[in-house]
Amino acid sequence: MPSIPKVAITSTVAMVSAAKVLGVDPEPILRDEGVGAAVLTDPDARIPLANALRIWEQLANAAGDPYLPLTAPSLLPPGAYRILDFLAAAMPTLGDWIESFTRHYRVVTPAVDLRVGWSDGMPYLDMRLASGGAVVPQFVDYTFAALIARTRLKGYPTWEPSLVEFRHPAERHEPYVSALHSPVRFDADRDRLWCKTSDWSMPSAEANPPLSQLLDEHARLLGEAVPTDGGFVRSVRKAIGEVLQTGATAEDVAAKLYISTRTLQRRLTQRGTTYKAVLEDVREDLARGYLDRSDIAISEVAFILGYSEQSSFNRAFKRWTGAAPGDWRRRSRVQ
Repeated sequence: MPSIPKVAITSTVAMVSAAKVLGVDPEPILRDEGVGAAVLTDPDARIPLANALRIWEQLANAAGDPYLPLTAPSLLPPGAYRILDFLAAAMPTLGDWIESFTRHYRVVTPAVDLRVGWSDGMPYLDMRLASGGAVVPQFVDYTFAALIARTRLKGYPTWEPSLVEFRHPAERHEPYVSALHSPVRFDADRDRLWCKTSDWSMPSAEANPPLSQLLDEHARLLGEAVPTDGGFVRSVRKAIGEVLQTGATAEDVAAKLYISTRTLQRRLTQRGTTYKAVLEDVREDLARGYLDRSDIAISEVAFILGYSEQSSFNRAFKRWTGAAPGDWRRRSRVQ
């Protein structure tokens, strides 16, 4: 049976601490999710990601603060993230630290994949589920806020990202700008954190190359010991691809996997995503690939992806990438 992805307890400890500051009693919420006081004090404890997200949501609701995941990471003391905090300080440069963070993030959870990419000479950090699809908004908020807070705490006190992008919308920009020390953009095609090129080689105030090598190897071993997800989301993505032209409803995909629609939705929720998010991600990935080929008309791409009208596909593609399909194709030909 596929394993349910878990997350290190540290982030939930931060959320509990932030909620307490706002006068929330977290005990009933934790008890309902089966998380006892002993778990919160065990730095090696891990809980199912779905349980953690439910706890976070209930804490934020009880506190009346939807931006709690943004402020919580700053309440953790130095060393709370243990190996990652120490790596942040010991790595020679900011770029070395961020690349190390992406390599070893599975120590926090193997359910989320972080990758460094480059565009127009600028480095960025991209976040998505390890098995494909969008990460739930509150986890994206917390992860970016935690990375920035821990980086500024250990080694780079003045660092400010050049831009942080979110797939999800937001009613207010101010809490994000304040917590992330960065301009922000919402309704983006990816969850990404951009770094100034000049900052990538910024030296750490506490650099210790020999120690960083030892910590890097230790983090690798810790990551290898973390169990991985059994690939349920990958199975869902494959099933979606097989029924795209007929609409790819949740009922269609559940039938392909020989499970009920309710079970499909529940198991995706346990993995920190939704059916709609996985479907959108599959369509986007395929659309990008098809549009890079000159032998497939845009109307055919829309049909292959299960859109009854090309206009619907055009709107979806522009929402994903910020560009119309035709503009994307012309740009890829130039490149």
